[in-house]
Amino acid sequence: MTNEQESNLISNDTAEKVSDQIQIRLDKLKALQEAGADPFLKTSYEVTAQAAEIVADFDRMAGKIVRIAGRIMSKRGMGKVSFCDLQDRSGKVQVFTRVNDIGEESYAKWQEFDIGDIVGLEGEVFRTKRGEISVRNSKFTLLAKSLRPLPEKFHGLKDTDTRYRKRYLDLIVNPEVKETFEKRSLIIRAIRNELEDRNFLEVETPLLNLIPGGAAARPFITHHNTLDLDLYMRVSPELYLKRLIVGGLERVFEIGRNFRNEGMSVKHNPEFTMMEVYQAYTDYHGMMELTEALIVRACKAVNKGSTIINFQGVEIDLTPPFARITMSDAVREHSGLDFSLIEDAQQAKRLAGEKGVEGIEEHMGVGDILELCFETFAEPKLIQPTFVLDYPIEISPLTKKKPGQPHLTERFELFIYGSEFGNAYSELNDPLDQEERFRAQMAKRQAGDDEAHLQDDDFVEALSHGMPPTGGLGIGIDRLVMLLTDNPSIRDVLLFPTMKPLGVQTADNQVSSSSEEDDKTYNRFSTASQKLDLSKVKVEPLFADMVDFETFSQSDFRVVKVLNCEEVPKSDKLLKFTLNDGSGTERIILSGIKEYYRAEDLIGKTLVAITNLPVRKMMGIASQGMVISAVYEYNGKEGLNLLILDDNMPAGAKLY
Repeated sequence: MTNEQESNLISNDTAEKVSDQIQIRLDKLKALQEAGADPFLKTSYEVTAQAAEIVADFDRMAGKIVRIAGRIMSKRGMGKVSFCDLQDRSGKVQVFTRVNDIGEESYAKWQEFDIGDIVGLEGEVFRTKRGEISVRNSKFTLLAKSLRPLPEKFHGLKDTDTRYRKRYLDLIVNPEVKETFEKRSLIIRAIRNELEDRNFLEVETPLLNLIPGGAAARPFITHHNTLDLDLYMRVSPELYLKRLIVGGLERVFEIGRNFRNEGMSVKHNPEFTMMEVYQAYTDYHGMMELTEALIVRACKAVNKGSTIINFQGVEIDLTPPFARITMSDAVREHSGLDFSLIEDAQQAKRLAGEKGVEGIEEHMGVGDILELCFETFAEPKLIQPTFVLDYPIEISPLTKKKPGQPHLTERFELFIYGSEFGNAYSELNDPLDQEERFRAQMAKRQAGDDEAHLQDDDFVEALSHGMPPTGGLGIGIDRLVMLLTDNPSIRDVLLFPTMKPLGVQTADNQVSSSSEEDDKTYNRFSTASQKLDLSKVKVEPLFADMVDFETFSQSDFRVVKVLNCEEVPKSDKLLKFTLNDGSGTERIILSGIKEYYRAEDLIGKTLVAITNLPVRKMMGIASQGMVISAVYEYNGKEGLNLLILDDNMPAGAKLY
């Protein structure tokens, strides 16, 4: 390693105050290399046993000579005997090292190893005098030198931002995280096995699309240099999979990534994993049965065979059959609005507006307003698994009309704990109807709906060759993993979630000299303190009226921890905070600061809130207080900063 490389390695960690430790480790590596023992020249190591196997099956393993490899997680003991915990993928096992067993020279080398180093060793499995299952170190090899120390509190890396950005550290120090991703693999395997048992064929369809079809979503755009052609990252594989049904494959499925250039929250990531399945000669009723079977099999695979789970303290029963309710009945039940009596879009908009529904736009029809009302009033109340049936035709352009009710379609979505987990249709197979639906979608796009479907003439041509009656289903794998592993954030079930860079970076990961506009974009959403030109700041005058101390003291200002933060659907302003206020009961507060902060950047932060204000409903959600911000005018525009406190302040601490 050159002096320049050493300097870069150290300077990158100045803020972490670990420069001295890095230098010591670099010196140790240099000494090893000069002695001809460069660990990075090792190419393999034969492993004969895993840590968990040794601990769990000690009676069989006792007295055997094993070869194990892993990371040193702790060291203890001095003098002629020392102990360490060695961690491999399966877990930890204690290593017993004694000078009498390996000699003074080897023992001295062993003692030079650091926490985080990766070693391979050979020795006998035995139990110490204190009863600890161990491996007696008789021969060892350094396989990789850790040049950076693990986080100081390696027994629990808790900072969520660091955990997501440096997932490798998260996996090293938090065993429950590794368990989540092992369960994720089991869930996907269970779904795949269920479909293969039903004679479905797994296929792969293009990620680069000429038309972003199959879902109402904003796409990512990329460019193919050789063809000089703009392409879209797929938002859904639906239209390709239906082409395969036309081709006679009859039962197909795909598990893969989709990409949608939309908002981020604890439930949404720009790239995510979907399972889509299409079956000829069935309808959305057949897809309900398949949905139940897939979820039950996945649940049993990671829940010891049970279909009863606990998600965020709520017991959820995934035992079929799931409840069923139409969208219009759900809205009537939870809001009192009866859409069967509504005659036109203007009446629907007026009644929804009177109920406080946000997000109403001029181009929307009755079906669009019905969907808004469902999302506002009914969706958050659907805790136990529920199929919501018969969606309006305006929001279901790829779905068959419901016989006798042409304004509705044979479509359902599955809701659990207030979130959507699946979407299914009786697929539209009439090419003339499909062409007409596409034209209606294009009209909506021209009216300002940039998520409306584009017209896909090639797909219509495929349908014109004849597609049998077909049922189609899509299930979000990430949300299902969240549910079955009791993780409230999608970032906890993605190994490498999309994160905003800590600085403005170019694609080759080099810090660039950003433009003024780039800086504005970055600073607008940053939670870090920004320097203001105070000459451009205006604040409201102080109140002239005095408040007596007794009245003021009744305002309950508390320190709160942000457990979750997400955008409120269909709201341009609101963020929904789930807070720990120290009471033991989660507090929900809505705040109109979406313009200033990204929801995902606030998770894990420590804020101030007033907790004894009257409950106020917004978008059908009860808000239990108010988070405190500093508001001012800056350069002619409103400025706002949340009061973000030191994380050492405990939740529930009272402010005076």
